Amino acid sequence: MFKVLNKETVFKLMELTRKPYRPLKIVELKEHIEAKTRVAELTYNTTGSISPVDIQEIVQMKLDLDNLYALWAEGKLE
Repeated sequence: MFKVLNKETVFKLMELTRKPYRPLKIVELKEHIEAKTRVAELTYNTTGSISPVDIQEIVQMKLDLDNLYALWAEGKLE
């Protein structure tokens, strides 16, 4: 599901992302995405293919990350 942000929330998010602080949920999910992506890249380099399930999982995690950023901008995530 996609969340449509209003202009004020977008500007708030842009301001928040200029700072080094990120909520723990965002940091943990970003680390998990990076780890899963590294494994997928290694698998591809070794076998020449990546499981569609792994690709779908990485994409879903990135969508979840976008939603976490939206919640943070709305003040619903600290």
